Amino acid sequence: MNRLPTLLALVSLLLAASATMLAQTPKGAHIGTWKLNVAKSKFNPGPGYRSETRTYEPTADGYKFQGECANPDGSTPKYGFTVKYENKDYPVAGRDPGGADTIAVKLVDANNPQGKSSATREAEARAPIDEFFRAFNARDNEAIKKTLNFPHVRINEMGQVTVARDASEGEVNFEELFSAVS
Repeated sequence: MNRLPTLLALVSLLLAASATMLAQTPKGAHIGTWKLNVAKSKFNPGPGYRSETRTYEPTADGYKFQGECANPDGSTPKYGFTVKYENKDYPVAGRDPGGADTIAVKLVDANNPQGKSSATREAEARAPIDEFFRAFNARDNEAIKKTLNFPHVRINEMGQVTVARDASEGEVNFEELFSAVS
């Protein structure tokens, strides 16, 4: 009869130790600071980032994320969010490179979060304009042509209205444009 209380005490001790070990299991192999290895990265379409740093900090029931990238044009947008592992939408602050303004995250297992970001109508509408201005600021005529619909109407370098019927007529003469502005 003395064995039953001893056995119950041992089982209770094992359960308490298991619960403590499970509670101490690190959530998130993603937690930490990550830097993009540009040399080993491929961007399609290019050009890609000059650099990118992502920082993940644990919170009580999720994580806080901060990201910063250096774009080919030299701009360095910052963005971030704080989420819980409950698969509910949380707002993204700043300019997420993918255009997302919300993100939802859940844990697939103890070390693997799965996130889904989404963009509102405003972000979706703004994306082609942002892409055009990225190409324009980089003075990349090929990328500019990919952002246009044809026929395309614009005010040219001399202040006149021109119509480009197809991509072959869609180039921007940057020399004339900037000499007219100066």
